[in-house]
Amino acid sequence: MEAQDFLFWMERVGIKTGLDLEKTLGWSRVTAQKNLAAAKSGELVTLKVVDELAMSAIAQGLKKWSDYDR
Repeated sequence: MEAQDFLFWMERVGIKTGLDLEKTLGWSRVTAQKNLAAAKSGELVTLKVVDELAMSAIAQGLKKWSDYDR
């Protein structure tokens, strides 16, 4: 993912720190800091498909599957 796209997503969903990334995406501290540093330095942010899908769901305001009434 392009750095500017990752940073735009962070801004859109209100994420400001690596700790926010850890909590929101369930990443380890190392992964969150690595991806944040890459984005801030303008490098590509390498993400798994599942992470990009989670980012899309979060941006759309979706809840965890288990939080929906069925």
